[in-house]
Amino acid sequence: MTSLSIPRLLLSGAILSATLSATLSSAAWAEPHPRQAVMVLAINNGQGVLVDLGDQGRAVRLACVQAPLAQQQPWSRLAIQQLQRLLPVGSEVVLELRARDVYGRLVARLLMQDNDVAQPLLLQGVVFA
Repeated sequence: MTSLSIPRLLLSGAILSATLSATLSSAAWAEPHPRQAVMVLAINNGQGVLVDLGDQGRAVRLACVQAPLAQQQPWSRLAIQQLQRLLPVGSEVVLELRARDVYGRLVARLLMQDNDVAQPLLLQGVVFA
């Protein structure tokens, strides 16, 4: 396992910052939780979605929920299937940025018609808060 040096980590952070600044308008960033319309490209797992953000595929982790791990079958598969039903590939959603995680993913709420897509997953019991 290789470790990144501090200058390299700082450079990576600067590149990520520049990319996000370029892809989201400055007006959107002025909001407490910036919002941007995005398109769903793929469902990665029960809590992860790949979206088109500024002509780039960006990994997004749903905020405030935890899905079963891949080895926790059949629950992991159920979470993925439910998320795929809620967010078919090509769906237009609104990304409401909350944070970035240690893996560089955006942590966000995904909203469809002003409804958080995580809510039905929680109500169905396929993810937990």
